[in-house]
Amino acid sequence: MERWAEHFKQLLNRNAGQPSHRPIRHLPTPYVIDCDPPTPTEIAKTINRLRNKKAPGEDGLPPEIYKACTPALIDSLHSLFCSIWESETIPSDWSTSVLLPFHKKGDRSLCENYRGISLIDIAANVFVSILLNRFAAERHVRTRSKQAGFRPGRGCVEQLFTLRRILEHRDKFQQPTIACFIDFRAAVDSVDRGALWYLMELDGVPTKLINLLTSYYSNTKARVRVNGEESRTFEVTSGVRQGCPASPILFNFTIDWILRHALTEHHGVQLSPDIHITDLEFADDVVLLAENFPDMQQALDQINHLAPTIGLKINTSKTKMFSNTSTSNDEILSLNGAPIKIVPPFRYLGSIMLPNGQAKNEVNA
Repeated sequence: MERWAEHFKQLLNRNAGQPSHRPIRHLPTPYVIDCDPPTPTEIAKTINRLRNKKAPGEDGLPPEIYKACTPALIDSLHSLFCSIWESETIPSDWSTSVLLPFHKKGDRSLCENYRGISLIDIAANVFVSILLNRFAAERHVRTRSKQAGFRPGRGCVEQLFTLRRILEHRDKFQQPTIACFIDFRAAVDSVDRGALWYLMELDGVPTKLINLLTSYYSNTKARVRVNGEESRTFEVTSGVRQGCPASPILFNFTIDWILRHALTEHHGVQLSPDIHITDLEFADDVVLLAENFPDMQQALDQINHLAPTIGLKINTSKTKMFSNTSTSNDEILSLNGAPIKIVPPFRYLGSIMLPNGQAKNEVNA
């Protein structure tokens, strides 16, 4: 258990250092949303939307209890939520979560091949869901159109279809195309929280909602549970809580800002006289597109420069690229002095991608 605690303590306490670059302050366009305390009706609707059979947090109360006892609980929850809203102080119990390790891939004996999912009190999830519902719709409108992760009506299939069509179209007309698949090291767990609140402020999210989220993420702690045994409790200072309903949209703030600023002058690839595509994203699964190596290298360098300012780092060893043209030794991409491996084909979002966009490998499989 101590090895698990040591692993997650290191993973969830990443020091972003002193960023050399912070976003330049500008006057944001405010979100036009409701910032009044939650109403009993709003709380009841949020409870009703909870998924059944969801593991409870510290208090041991599952969603089914809240649903069955809503009439009896609603007044107490309303009083609690209004008190939190006014004081901007979160109950200390909500700061501690239980981490369950879930295997991703690779050697099961190595802790780094596991993702930690946080079990959080259902009452906390209800409160955070109310916060999320207040600004989610406005945030989705402002998110870059290339991002399909954690957005209503968008998904992997859309990104896979789009990427294949781009690669097929350009290869058909013998247009050079380079695709670089970026991997961020432990992205969700590495977000600098102070930078995240700053980005939300720049985007126009109301101060009240930012203050409540800041309080929710203050003094966070966790302990690991494996086979019924639990580790010691340790402090958590970085990242968004995997298992928290607001985490996906909070994480999208960071990726959105990095790419919006890094690719300002990036040409991408041309599909028609009026259409250029610079990138496609599904959460932190990013594919960059370019017509030549100098343009791709410049875009990569910009992302590599900006990402650390909010706690993220590109994992050079897992970042890959391919091109539909032959490459020379002078046409090798690099990051931090290390070359990026050329690997046709590449598995993107679970699907095998070829430089020409064809799906023969998938069909044959």
